[in-house]
Amino acid sequence: MEIVVTALYVLALLSSLSGAVVPWWRARKHRLKGERAHAAKKLLDDALADAEASGDAEAYTAASTARVHAMRAPFEGGPGTLSTWTEPILFGGGTEASRAAAAERDRRVGLGLIAAGVVFGSIASILSVWFLPA
Repeated sequence: MEIVVTALYVLALLSSLSGAVVPWWRARKHRLKGERAHAAKKLLDDALADAEASGDAEAYTAASTARVHAMRAPFEGGPGTLSTWTEPILFGGGTEASRAAAAERDRRVGLGLIAAGVVFGSIASILSVWFLPA
């Protein structure tokens, strides 16, 4: 029985800690993806501008085609396929409402994990009082 109680305490601790970390981790992940996407788009735009400035029609066509394919690929099931909730974050930063909805969703997940940790901790405490020798 001591093993069960100890396992419940560990489960409670892990659940509560993950509940505190999940919203921060998801926000960090979205921010980094957005930064990478904007950096890639800037590189493609710079290559297009350089090709246009050089006057080389072939280089301009190649840069323009590369930019079009790069911006379209995530929506067509390519290797960088996006889910519906990351598309607004990566391309244009999303609306204020979509960012608020994503933050609220992450907060609810975190609070749910913390609540699960409290429940597991309570069960472990009750079991330890009732079944473990003093």
